[in-house]
This record gives sequence, C-alpha cells and structure tokens, in this order.
Amino acid sequence: MKPKSQMETVKTWLREELFRYLAILTKLEEQRKAVDGDDEARLLAVIQEKSSLMAGIEKLERKIAGARKNFSAEEQKDAARHTGPLTAQIEDVLKKIIAREDACAEEIKKKQLKIQERMLQVKQGKTGLKGYGDRGKNKSWFSNNA
Repeated sequence: MKPKSQMETVKTWLREELFRYLAILTKLEEQRKAVDGDDEARLLAVIQEKSSLMAGIEKLERKIAGARKNFSAEEQKDAARHTGPLTAQIEDVLKKIIAREDACAEEIKKKQLKIQERMLQVKQGKTGLKGYGDRGKNKSWFSNNA
C-alpha cells in the first residue's frame, strides 16, 4: 500500500482545488456585478482571473490523476473513501458555479437582444427619414428677395 503521505498529498491537492473553485465562485459574483453595471473592463478582468484559476485547477487535476493511477484497486477504494467528502464539496461548488455562469450568460443574452432591438429601431428610423429625401436640405428658409 502507498504511504499515507501519498494519500495526504492527494487530499491536499483536492483541498487546493476546492479553494480555487470557491475563489471562482467569488469571482462570479464580481462578474455578475460587472454585467449588471455594464462595466466591460471589469468583466474582462474577472474573466482573466477566472481563467488563471482554471489553469491552476487543471494542473492539480493532472497531478491527482497521475497519483491515483499509481494506486492499486484496494488503494483506489481507500482513496475514494478518504477523499469522498472533499469531492462531494467540490461537486456542490461546481453546481453553484454552473448555475451562476448560466445566469450571467442569460443576462448577457438579454442585454444583447436589447442592443439589437435598439439598432433595428435606429435603422428603421434612418430608412423612414430617407423617404423624405434631401429636398430642401441645403435651402434656406428665407427667400433671396429680401
């Protein structure tokens, strides 16, 4: 059986993964505020921060997968029993992240539709003005007889 330190290392990596997912959850609140406030610069900054956190999570997942690959079948069961609560917490946080991401995406879609509607109204207004033509556009209102 692998030394306890290997199991503890996997648990430490899982705790770090959970911490990073919780940080993403916090960033999603900032993202929502940026979307609501139409703060494009802040939104881009938050997305970059989330991307950085995700890169760290991917590295941790590769480490965990590599460590678990070296476990025997019995050690796999033991690892699942010892890390079960942590993985359950991670799954719960992931569900919250997905729900918040979906809510933000829906809000962005709504804003995008509003912008498209406004653009269509402007286009229709321009088309309506073209119907009047440019007659009299450069003519003065006063006659030259004065």
